[in-house]
Amino acid sequence: MNRAGKYGRFLGRGFKDSLEWREKERDFFGQGLDQLKIVVTGLIKFDEFQGVGPIQWAIEDLAEFVEAAHGRGIPVMAHASGEEGISVAIAAGVDSIEHGYYMTTGQLERMREKNIAWVPTVAPIGNLLKYPTDRYSTHEIDTLKRILEAHLTKIHEAYHLNVRLGVGTDSGAYQVPHAESLYDEMDWMMQAGIPKLEVYRMATHENARILGSPELGRLDVGTPMSLLQLVSSLR
Repeated sequence: MNRAGKYGRFLGRGFKDSLEWREKERDFFGQGLDQLKIVVTGLIKFDEFQGVGPIQWAIEDLAEFVEAAHGRGIPVMAHASGEEGISVAIAAGVDSIEHGYYMTTGQLERMREKNIAWVPTVAPIGNLLKYPTDRYSTHEIDTLKRILEAHLTKIHEAYHLNVRLGVGTDSGAYQVPHAESLYDEMDWMMQAGIPKLEVYRMATHENARILGSPELGRLDVGTPMSLLQLVSSLR
């Protein structure tokens, strides 16, 4: 969900304010959902280092949405980047932060304390450099390189701070194809300095935990197995 008229309307339903949310809350959850993703900030800017689209929700509003979802056993994922937007998501008590560009050390420490996971989605930035095109200017490419370097550094720091890390790609973005981009993302996590087996664990068991299904994501005797796990294990 997003704020009506702001970034994210193609992702799902939008609400103009918390009042409209309260009026439609029952119907919204009545549609059935396993996770709730809330757009907290806009997109990062490729031509401005640390530039991020505006914050859509105040802490109080976001905390209300999180409480409503948690009351129904639904985990909440926050699309958030930039120091201010990430801080809002952390303070509201979300379960995971997606993207999280321009994360700070202090925020990582708070996330560890609150058991908030981070899904850093390197591929939407890294793949633009890995598979170059003439779509972006020299200035944008230089900015992308700065963003990538800073992002990988923070992922490495998060790993050593024992922050929960998931592996997600933001698939569907430019140069981030569905399915196969997961392997790009795993490579980027390894380039951040995380051991290969740890990346595999994050992409399976930790991802399942983030999705609220800790019984999945493990190749152990006696545990459930999905077709996706089977295909991944055979690759």
